[in-house]
Amino acid sequence: MMMARKNLLAAASCTVLYAAHRRKRAICEGAELRRAPSDASARATRATTLLRIAEQEAAEAAAALAAETAAQTADAPSDVLVVGGGIVGASVAFHASRLGARVTLLEKASCGCEASGLSAGTLYDVGVPERVDASSAALYLRAGSASILEALGGCEFNRCGALDVAATPPEVKLLRQDFEAARSAGLQCSWHEAAEVHALEPALAGGSALAAVHTPRSGSVQPGLATLAFVEGAVAAGCAVREGAEVVSLRRTEAGLYEALTSDGDRLLAKQVVLAAGAWSAKVARSVGVHVPCVPVKGVVATLPAEPNALSKVIFDMESRACFAAEGDGRDDEMPAKCTHDRRGERRCRKLYGKQCGEADNHQLLFGGDRLLPDSDSDYAVPSASRLSVREHVLELLPKFRDFGPARAVEAGGGEWAGLMPFAHDGKPIVGELSRLGLDGLWLCCGFGPAGIMEGPKAAQVLAELVVEDVLHTTPRPRTRVAMADAESGGDDARWARVAMAWMDPCRAGCCVASEV
Repeated sequence: MMMARKNLLAAASCTVLYAAHRRKRAICEGAELRRAPSDASARATRATTLLRIAEQEAAEAAAALAAETAAQTADAPSDVLVVGGGIVGASVAFHASRLGARVTLLEKASCGCEASGLSAGTLYDVGVPERVDASSAALYLRAGSASILEALGGCEFNRCGALDVAATPPEVKLLRQDFEAARSAGLQCSWHEAAEVHALEPALAGGSALAAVHTPRSGSVQPGLATLAFVEGAVAAGCAVREGAEVVSLRRTEAGLYEALTSDGDRLLAKQVVLAAGAWSAKVARSVGVHVPCVPVKGVVATLPAEPNALSKVIFDMESRACFAAEGDGRDDEMPAKCTHDRRGERRCRKLYGKQCGEADNHQLLFGGDRLLPDSDSDYAVPSASRLSVREHVLELLPKFRDFGPARAVEAGGGEWAGLMPFAHDGKPIVGELSRLGLDGLWLCCGFGPAGIMEGPKAAQVLAELVVEDVLHTTPRPRTRVAMADAESGGDDARWARVAMAWMDPCRAGCCVASEV
């Protein structure tokens, strides 16, 4: 009976994913149709019809899966309930399912619809440091995530290399310091003066680049496809997926299980819960009395049309790093680290990173830029200043594309959008179990900011191994170490718990920050 129900759940989940793919294809086709110069009205009508049909199919599939998941919950709780269907949550579900756990994945809208599907999809990999500790854990996560994504397939993975570009003497000085530190640590990178930079990336010729560091293992991925690939892999391993199921509260039952209440009134039970809801993680955590020092930050992305192979490398600009190094990260008690604007919305610096997309995204140039606080957790508006800032910054480095200019780029098919990223206050991922807060079996995996695609897959793998070890094995393990530190939070007399997560061998680094009651 249980195996039959598991097969039904897997089939229903596959139906949901098929409908999601239909919906994505309809959206893509609709975008192409709307850009076409002829028969605009008829094409737009067709695009709308395609999207409506796809959304109806997705809704019907989701309803069927919801019924099956409810039936499963009535029989027995899930081993692991994952809240959030972005790149991190999908990765946790993927790894936990493949390790043999009975997993249910809940997503408030559709998988990959938020920051995970809207990001630039750049990857930074300089190899695994010789010594992995709190200061180098991010590099370990980035190298591991790139390897996981490369093995995953189906996500336009491209290890094309990247250039960290310095355009001013202070930036050159900082970049040189970073390079020397990386080389002494045995990391894979090389230094290049302006002429060599132009040879490595011809599109930079004539631009403002003075020097650059080349990281040949870096690259890019299509983040939306990567998220769906993780979800599909999880489903193939027996994971139940529910889209349109927003978790409005969590509670611990007398039996020691966790009960998740969804927006449609369903109650799901689980032995362990992984909270990976991105920018909305803190909102869900508050229902169990936990304060997560993580807030939404609006990231702006802009595109420019381009011919295939117009840009060969991923580009990272040094301007924001130089600014943060000179002035501090701009963080206060309420302001997260590494934003381009202060709390008043005043610009502190510019930021730029991006790539050329693959065939699925029409080979356009895609660059991320400004990071600023939204007016609300549903504020996706792109400020007018940001619309020009990203493209102007691109054209300073890549004068090859000046013929388009910021204004003409929009007319030629370029666009911009914003997504909400989960920024931890101190800039470190929030990963760990809240056992010292009396919440054994409740795990956090959020706060990656713009590095969700860079660091999330490996962090999710490590976390999934710990979670599944807990839920499937009876041999006790040492609980996650927690050191308590006094801190002020919004004027409240509260303490934040700093969790040094015990990473699985060979890396046992403490890099992560967790929250407190």
